[in-house]
Amino acid sequence: MLPCVLAALAGGAALGGPPGDRAPSREPTTPPRDWPASTAGEKAMPLTRCNDWDDAAKTWAAVAAGSDEPLPLRSLSPPVLLPDGSEFKTWEQPADHRRTFCVAQKHPKASDDNPGTADRPWKTISRAAEALEPGDRVIVREGVYREWVRPARGGTGPKRMITYQAAPGEEVVIRGSERLAGPWKPSPHAAKGKQGQAWAVDLPGELFDGHNPFAQTNLGPEQADPKSGYNWTARWAGKPPFTLAQGLVFQDGRRLRQVAGAEDAAGRPGTYWVEPGGRRLHVRPFGDKDPNDAAIEVTTRPFAFAPARTGLGFIRCEGFAVEYVANCFPIPQRGAISTRQGHHWIIANNTVRQVNALGLDFGRRPTFLPRAEPPDTPAPSGAGHIVRGNRFHDCGICSMQGLGLFGCLVEGNFSSGCGWQRVEHYMETGGIKLHYVKHSLVRRNVVQGTIDAPGIWIDHSNANTRLTQNIVVGARCRNWGGIFFEASYRANMIDHNIVWDCRPNAFYQHDCEGLIVANNLFGNCPRLPVLMRCNAGRVVDIETNRRAACRENRVAGNVFHAFGRGPELPARENESDYNVFVGPPGTKAFDLAAWQKRTGREAHSATFASRIELSAADWTLRQAPPAGELLFPRPAAVTFDFLDAPRRGGTTGTGPFVAENRKGEVNLLRRIAGRAGPESGR
Repeated sequence: MLPCVLAALAGGAALGGPPGDRAPSREPTTPPRDWPASTAGEKAMPLTRCNDWDDAAKTWAAVAAGSDEPLPLRSLSPPVLLPDGSEFKTWEQPADHRRTFCVAQKHPKASDDNPGTADRPWKTISRAAEALEPGDRVIVREGVYREWVRPARGGTGPKRMITYQAAPGEEVVIRGSERLAGPWKPSPHAAKGKQGQAWAVDLPGELFDGHNPFAQTNLGPEQADPKSGYNWTARWAGKPPFTLAQGLVFQDGRRLRQVAGAEDAAGRPGTYWVEPGGRRLHVRPFGDKDPNDAAIEVTTRPFAFAPARTGLGFIRCEGFAVEYVANCFPIPQRGAISTRQGHHWIIANNTVRQVNALGLDFGRRPTFLPRAEPPDTPAPSGAGHIVRGNRFHDCGICSMQGLGLFGCLVEGNFSSGCGWQRVEHYMETGGIKLHYVKHSLVRRNVVQGTIDAPGIWIDHSNANTRLTQNIVVGARCRNWGGIFFEASYRANMIDHNIVWDCRPNAFYQHDCEGLIVANNLFGNCPRLPVLMRCNAGRVVDIETNRRAACRENRVAGNVFHAFGRGPELPARENESDYNVFVGPPGTKAFDLAAWQKRTGREAHSATFASRIELSAADWTLRQAPPAGELLFPRPAAVTFDFLDAPRRGGTTGTGPFVAENRKGEVNLLRRIAGRAGPESGR
């Protein structure tokens, strides 16, 4: 058992005792145990293309490379440690822009034949994408730009980034759709009286630039092939929404719901369907409005911002609103904004909304088919990305995905309403879903209201990655939880997160080793605060055929509010202790003694009476009275709390806040980086 000192703070009430009672202190009988990186069952093995990135030195060498000169790496403020005790550092520094150009489509003299100056600006962002050289910046003025912006080249280092930036304070929209004027004619189905008032139009070929998303299905034949290696998707072949077209339809800014055919639209205004071949579109508008009198738009492009070729680095994309993009279900991963296997991008303060599948992709590879990494994969791909302060609303599958991320920083992003395609068991959905994440930091993100999707899902072969100071509220899925961590045998850490009102579990994990779950607040989820499962035969390292062992996982120092059961872990060499179980005063207390007897765990855990509430209206956490705390051995990587107050010494308190921050009311967003927040979705 891990030693601890048990201390209740003034104002907390032990469940079953009078208000203000303090639990007795317990002096440690052995020296505090540290929290080293797990090496459970680890044997020497040759480094291969993916396993190379488990090595921290190689990762940070790649983050410092890819430039015209070696990059200096600097600390964050305050410095942040990774699970192995090493410090996460960033390459970011202010860029020196040697030239600044201007795009302003509303300027009376705007033309792509201009030199791109403020008084003679370019008309399209695409013109800038053709012209910019390392060290250049383009400022884009307000307007709706119906383009696929394709940067022709990348920068050569942090001082010579190529920057695409929306003018501060102006709404610059990159839209992947075109207006569809019609003429609309009554659908043959309307004449039969089956559909109320349905309308039809032939989609003109000139509407599309070589890609008709209404002729492409969400799930392509490669994904559905049982021999593809992605064979669990085969059971979805022939079923909607996988068989539906990638194209979206909007009426006066509202997304219509796609159905398989005329019969499925019966009694459902606000729907559309596509005939085979993708050339004829049928709609039943909202309010059965005549589409000839409405503003109808259809998606025509698979990307809004993505390079013309793969592997470009040192590009900054900042401040744009990206919407109405028709992309496929992953795999492959194709976001409305895509780095296309690039490296050292800064993607900051953008809003991505109303896309068919992914808002952003930024990984080393777009697909793990074939399993072996193609030899032409650009060497630094997936290294050093910074994704900060973006807002994602109503993405059909996921706000962002990255397959193969090394030394990356994902912070201060906000996601809401993602997962509306409702394909949870396709296994690629979530508020944020990342794969093969190594030596990376995912912090201060807010995920709200996912649909049939976990809030944050970190999937397979992850190493030395830390999820901290994130908020997940209202994630809805059938089997998993607000945060889902999967299939990783090296040390990773989940700490100082707040997971609230998620279905069914707060935190779910399967097939991991060496995972630390500490100093979190999990509450108001109907099933379990922590559920860990193990499929002992599952491969968790494709290259070495290593199988899941599911051991040396540690759950400690957390606060669990309003749960009837405690953490459930595989029996083998896993620990759960020093957790605080909280229930509202006057309600039945969690039966800690019975749980200790059943599981043999939680020997030093405690129960307290406190009502904790979290309002997503103002992002304020309220406690009455503040719950008591335990002191437990501080994990080595934990050096500050949710609000960046220092944590020092050999022991520290439970939950996401140090004692001075455990107030009756705490505004959670005041320490979330960037512009993350619920505004600007539409």
